[in-house]
Amino acid sequence: MGGLSGTGTVSVGSAGVVLTGSGSFGGVISGAGGLTLSGSNETLSGTNTYAGVTTIDSDSALSLSGTGNIAKSSSVTDNGTLDISGTTAGATIQNVSGTGSVRLGRQTLTLANAIGTFSGTFSGSGTLVKQGSGTLILDGNSSSFTGTTVVNAGLLEVGDIDTPSATLGGNVSVDATGTLRGHGSIAGDVSNDGTVMPGGSIGTLTVGGNYTQASTATLSIEVSPTQASQLKVNGSATLGGTLAITYDPGTYSARTYTLVSAGSLSGTFSKTASTGTANLGTLIPSIDYSANAVNLVLAAASATPLVITPTDSSIYTAVGTSALFGAQAQDAVLLDRMGQPSRARLATPYGWVTATGSQTRVGGTNGEPGFEAARYGFLAGLDSQIGDYLTGVAVGYDHVDIREQNTGDSGTIDALRAAVYGSRNVGPVNLGATFGAALDFLSQKRPLGSQGTAEGDHMGQDINLGAQASLPLTLGDVTVTPRIGLRYAYFHANGFAEGGAGGQNLNVGTDNVHSLQPYVGVTLDKDFGDALKPLNVELRVGYAHELLDANRTISVASSDGTLFTAPGTSLPRGYLTMGAGVTMHPAKHLDVSLNYDALVNTTHASAQQGSIRLGYQF
Repeated sequence: MGGLSGTGTVSVGSAGVVLTGSGSFGGVISGAGGLTLSGSNETLSGTNTYAGVTTIDSDSALSLSGTGNIAKSSSVTDNGTLDISGTTAGATIQNVSGTGSVRLGRQTLTLANAIGTFSGTFSGSGTLVKQGSGTLILDGNSSSFTGTTVVNAGLLEVGDIDTPSATLGGNVSVDATGTLRGHGSIAGDVSNDGTVMPGGSIGTLTVGGNYTQASTATLSIEVSPTQASQLKVNGSATLGGTLAITYDPGTYSARTYTLVSAGSLSGTFSKTASTGTANLGTLIPSIDYSANAVNLVLAAASATPLVITPTDSSIYTAVGTSALFGAQAQDAVLLDRMGQPSRARLATPYGWVTATGSQTRVGGTNGEPGFEAARYGFLAGLDSQIGDYLTGVAVGYDHVDIREQNTGDSGTIDALRAAVYGSRNVGPVNLGATFGAALDFLSQKRPLGSQGTAEGDHMGQDINLGAQASLPLTLGDVTVTPRIGLRYAYFHANGFAEGGAGGQNLNVGTDNVHSLQPYVGVTLDKDFGDALKPLNVELRVGYAHELLDANRTISVASSDGTLFTAPGTSLPRGYLTMGAGVTMHPAKHLDVSLNYDALVNTTHASAQQGSIRLGYQF
């Protein structure tokens, strides 16, 4: 439609409305949808309640006048012009993104839930208030803005690592719950009552005017073996409060880092806090103040360089161990099928699908944290009788969510699975074997506080082999089936480089883990019901023992190339399992099984698993 005028009510519904003309509207725009300006210059002076996104195209302008506001709009995508200079008391919007311009005039613009990136510009002499716990990145050149920016809450980043030319004009005030960081420039003064963090990864934040830090505030600096973040103040710097230094992993030697440079400097930090190492060993740190700079001096007490190890690196082995458990679980499902009679006949195959959900807990060992893994997925197969042999193929998918204990680290696995299996009877003994493989899509995250979250995605593969012999024995109306077998699984993960945490990011090597488990088990089956509605109840118990090396380590490298060994909690040695199931036959060719199994904590692992299996004889 064209432009809006008048003082009535316009409902945009859930689809929203597109304005292509110009107008001045003093009524109310309502509804769940949004408002789009395309080739439009529109002025709004009413209290609008529509909840969708406000989109301003590059050839358009939206002006707020008088008491006009769009505070209920979920966000503003501004690729044209947003003008609040004609309001009587400023305006509130939830968020702003895009590449356009925002004109404040002398008014106050409040960003209530600011998050994401705005590459456009601000102008005027009013006040810009950043609220909300999220991170707002300003990558534009707002040097014409002469007002004040208030970081009330969350994080405001002026210039990301790829945009050091970003400029925010005027002064910046950082409140107690706010954080200012960035690689760009602040044209005016900075008053810090919260946290100022030059860079984001290691970088320089430039203050064109003066810098003042309150006694309760913090200047946060990241240091690597080769460089450090820096606060560059063209005017005077008045210091107080805390200097918080975070050391990235790597090999350090004696050197001097400039943390603050200023035209003139007064005051000192009342406290220095260090993260990344509890003890600098042979290096003695000190803070040196001069008339124009604050330097971190690492003096060597001996010729031995200091190596600072990464933190929270055990999540990599937790992900690999969970992937190995997935390969073992596939093996166990198929070998269990080998020990049960199939309804497949020479001309009538038997199809089945098993849906599974499980929760596994692995305790910590050797000082490394444990983890929990929640898995759900399915495996579907088709049995065929070929002569004396029962053969089958299976495909499946499973997803795993991993949470490490006490670290906040996490990971996910998505696996696509395929397998073949077969069995035959040799006298009263059933011999079965299976071979399976999977393609694993892996991801892990390491939250590192103000340094960001180190994360990486990569690929892996696993294979599993198994063989077993079982002997069904009829004792009255109960069938007892002892089993003995051997399971082998191998998992490989490709190496990858993390991103998202600057100097805390690691280059992670490949992960290779082997498992070989001989096992024994016994099942007890009893039929109930009648020939029309048979019901089978099964009890089972088994034990497997891990023969191969259970220790888990991965090689990682810091940004300066220093190699480290990242250990994790070890693989369990003993696997005592117990379970029960019931199989029903609601139709002639259909059977349904409900099962519950548990891994008893004999070493440092336990698990619970529920599954449902549907089978159909074609």
